[in-house]
Amino acid sequence: MRLSASVMMVLLIALLYTPVAKASSDELPRHLNPEELSHELPSIPLLEDVFSKFVNSILVENFSEANLSLQVLARAYYPPNVKELADRFYSLLGNLTVELSEVKEDIELARSLLNELMLNESLIEVVEGFRDLAKANLTLINAEVTSIYLSKLLSGASLDVDPIHILLEDYYSDLESLYDEIQNAIEKYYEELKPVYLNVTVDKDKAWIGSSIIIEGYLTSLNETLSGRLVEIYVDGHSTILQTDGNGYFRMAFGIPYVYKPYLLVYAIFMPRGPDVGVYSFARSNIVLVELLSLKTNITAYLSKRVALPGGKVSLRGKISLGDASLLIKAFDRCFTVRADENGFFNAEVEIPPNAQEGVYSVVVSFKGFKEWRPVATSLELIVIREPLYIDVVHPEVVLGGVPFDVEGRVMLNGSGVEGVTVEALYMDQVSTSLTDINGSFRVSLSFGLLCPTGTQYVILRAPPPYCWARGAQVKVAIFNVNVLMVSSLTAVVAVLLYLSLKKLRGEGLKRSVEGYELKEAMKEAEVKPREIGESFRGPSYYREAVSIVERHTGVSMEPSDTVREYLKKVSQKLGDAYALFKELSMKLEEQVYGGKSVDEAECNRILDELKR
Repeated sequence: MRLSASVMMVLLIALLYTPVAKASSDELPRHLNPEELSHELPSIPLLEDVFSKFVNSILVENFSEANLSLQVLARAYYPPNVKELADRFYSLLGNLTVELSEVKEDIELARSLLNELMLNESLIEVVEGFRDLAKANLTLINAEVTSIYLSKLLSGASLDVDPIHILLEDYYSDLESLYDEIQNAIEKYYEELKPVYLNVTVDKDKAWIGSSIIIEGYLTSLNETLSGRLVEIYVDGHSTILQTDGNGYFRMAFGIPYVYKPYLLVYAIFMPRGPDVGVYSFARSNIVLVELLSLKTNITAYLSKRVALPGGKVSLRGKISLGDASLLIKAFDRCFTVRADENGFFNAEVEIPPNAQEGVYSVVVSFKGFKEWRPVATSLELIVIREPLYIDVVHPEVVLGGVPFDVEGRVMLNGSGVEGVTVEALYMDQVSTSLTDINGSFRVSLSFGLLCPTGTQYVILRAPPPYCWARGAQVKVAIFNVNVLMVSSLTAVVAVLLYLSLKKLRGEGLKRSVEGYELKEAMKEAEVKPREIGESFRGPSYYREAVSIVERHTGVSMEPSDTVREYLKKVSQKLGDAYALFKELSMKLEEQVYGGKSVDEAECNRILDELKR
C-alpha cells in the first residue's frame, strides 16, 4: 500500500507539472477521472502563479493577456464544493476586465476630443468614464469578498485582488484631471466669444383667437449689427426661421390658431452657424406673453328624471347661448352629437344600457369651441336603479323526515305578480325549481329525506330578475324537521313544542315570510320584512313628513301593510305634478332601507321643500 501511494503521488506531481495535449506550460491540468479524485484540489503553486500573471496584466492595462490568464484559471478542475464559487469568482474578474477596458477607452476618447476642441463631446465621455469606473469598483468589491471564501476552500491559496485598486485610483485621477481641463477650456472658449443680444417685441399684448400679431426684433453684438443671420422664432411651441436684414432686423406676422389658451409665449433663439462658430455666443431673447381673448358661451341642461332603469331612456333638454352649435353628449362610455337650433335650444335622448349597474352616472354636455367661442361643458347626475322583486312565502313550520311537503309563494314586482319567473329552492345541497303562473304564484315540493336529523333546516328561495331593469330576490325560511326513525315519540313532541315556543318568544311569524333582494352580505342572513313600513315605520324624517303631506293632499292613508311602492301606486293618480317629487323621495328611501346606501339629506330636504309648495 505504501508503494502504491508513493507511485500515486509521483503520478500526480507529473500530471500537475507536465503539459497535456501540447497545452501551454502555464495551463492548469485537468484530472482525467474527477469522480475518483473529487476530493483533490488543483496545484496551489501553479494556481497562484497564473493568478499573479492575471493581476499584473491588469495593472499594466494589458487586458487581452489578462483574459487569457482567466481562461486558464477557469479550465482547471475544481471539486464540486469549490467549483460554483470558483466560477462566480472568475466571472466577476471577467466583468471587471471588460469594465476597466471601457474606462480606458473613455479616457483616451475624451482626451482626443479635447485636443480637437470638441468640448461638449469630451465632457460626455468623461461622465461616461466615471460611470464605468463606478461599475468596476462595485465589481471589484464583490470579487474581493468572493476571493476570501475561495482562498479558504483552496487551502489558503493567495488570490488577492487588492492591488487592482491602484489602477482604479489612477483612472479616477485621470478622469478628474480631464474634467478640470475641459471646464477650463469651456470657460476660456466662452470668454473669447463676442456676446450677442437678441430682442423681440409684439405689436399687441392682447389679441383675439384667430387674429394676427406682428413679431419683430433685432440681433446685435456689441457695436455691430448681425445681418444675414438666421433667427429661430418660437410661438406656443411652433418654430419659424427668419433671416435678419442689413440692420439685423427681422419681422413676421403670426396667425393665432384656435388654441383656446390663456396666453401665447413668444421668444427667439440665435445659434451660431458656419463662420460664426467660435466667434459669437449663443443668444436667447426676452419672453413676451400675449393674452388671448375669446368669447364664453353658457350651457344649461337638465334631465327629464334623475332616476332611471336599465334599458330605459331619459330626455335631455337644454340651451346654449350660441345658436346652431354642435354639442357632444357623453354618457355610459358612449358619445353622440346633437345640434342646437338657431335659438340655441337642443333636445336629445340618453339611452341607459340594459347591463348598466346600479349607481350614479354622469351625463356630460360639452361644446368643443368654434372660432372665437371657447369650449365649455356641464355635467348632470343620473341615478340608475333596478325595481326589486319580492317573494311572499307560505311554508309549514314542522315536517316529518322523508315526508314530502310544499312551499308556496308569490313573486311580486310593484305589488303585482310576475309571470314566468323560475324560482329556485335550495336545501340540503339540492335544488328544486318552479315556474310562476300568471299571478306570480309558485309551488315547490320538497323532502328532507329519511336520514335528515331532527332540527331546524333552512330553505333558500331565489327569484332571478325577469327584466333587465329588475332586481332579483332571495328569501331564507326555517323549517323544523322531525326524524321519527332516530328519536322517540316523546322526544319529537318535546322538540316541536320547544321550537314553536322559541319562535313565539322571538316574535316571528309561524307561516309567512316576505323578503326582498339584499345588497349587503349581512342582510342575506336576516329575515327582512319590507311590508312592515306603515305606522310602525320609524324611518328618516323626510319620508315621514312627505307621507303626511301626501295623506293630507290625497286623503289616502298609508296602511301598515303597504310597501313604499304600493303606497306610491295608490296615490299616483291623485298627486298630479307632485307625483315625481314624492316618487324621488320614495326611491331614496328604498336605496337607504333595502340597498344599504347613504343618501344626501340636504338633497332630500330640498325635494321635500318643493313638495310642500
